[in-house]
Amino acid sequence: MSQSSLLLEAAQARGHLTSPHRSCCPPPPSSRCRCAMALLALGPDTNVAAPASLLASSRWDDSAAAFSKTFLRLAGAPAVPSLSIALAAGVIALRTPLCTTPDQRSASCPTCSNALRHIAVQLPTCQRSRTVLTCRITSLPIDEANPPYVTPAGHVYSHAALKLLEVRA
Repeated sequence: MSQSSLLLEAAQARGHLTSPHRSCCPPPPSSRCRCAMALLALGPDTNVAAPASLLASSRWDDSAAAFSKTFLRLAGAPAVPSLSIALAAGVIALRTPLCTTPDQRSASCPTCSNALRHIAVQLPTCQRSRTVLTCRITSLPIDEANPPYVTPAGHVYSHAALKLLEVRA
């Protein structure tokens, strides 16, 4: 085969592969993509002017975020760790509106503790249909066996707490 027939065959193959009706071929790269490919091919010591957005240092952050997102998608992993989701669900189930006010925190409440308070503040409260009153002093439930008492100031304490305060005084 002569060189002219090889060139003619190559041109026909190129025309066949790049025809607009071929759906399997990717679209041609955008001008921004062509500029980035040229910068990669020419190297950092080139005199070719490039758009400032392609050479900005913030592009590394964008590239790292895109890499992480693509890696998680390819690996089939969730963007948020499963442990964080489970912890948030548990905190929501336990959190009440009083957990975030400093004077209403209970020592026995896990969402009032220093370890989980920063997570609990960002999450909604659980809507409960049944509540349990807990004494702030003894951390015991206030029920029929340990009835509540209201002070003239409006504070509610359990019977066991009042006995404990009486013994301490």
